[in-house]
Amino acid sequence: MKTKATNAQIAANESDDETTKEEYQQEAAKFTNQANDKIVEIANVFERANASEYKENQNNISALMKAASNKNTDNNFVMAEMMNDEAVELFNEAIVARQNAVTEPNFNTKQALLTEAKNKENEAIKKQQNAIGLLEQIAPDASTTLATNQTSSTTNNESSASNTNT
Repeated sequence: MKTKATNAQIAANESDDETTKEEYQQEAAKFTNQANDKIVEIANVFERANASEYKENQNNISALMKAASNKNTDNNFVMAEMMNDEAVELFNEAIVARQNAVTEPNFNTKQALLTEAKNKENEAIKKQQNAIGLLEQIAPDASTTLATNQTSSTTNNESSASNTNT
């Protein structure tokens, strides 16, 4: 789309006929808008995927913290708690960046906000994964239970998806 927009703008700049020039400029604007819409669409896909992973990680962290609550003075527990707090803060910052992007009229600024949000979400998820790793070290039985539950949850989701496709 961006290439089509650029080509149309080049054709407009090279045209001596004002009517043709205007047609090419309108075409370039149309392609630019379509490309921008696709960029926002892709950002929304990342938002949904990251939100889903974040939520699943939060559930896992809660379960692991509950299972390891008798070890809440362990350094790994304390570090996991801190990482989770940082993850929550980062994810909240990402939410604010996405909300600001929605109302931002300038596309370049909107795109920068969406990129910032995606990066903060990814950083939050990475911190969650590190927290999960630390908690699994002090609550190995709970991590085995989580793995089993995730496997059965995935199997249930796959079977319900295939049921809706038949």
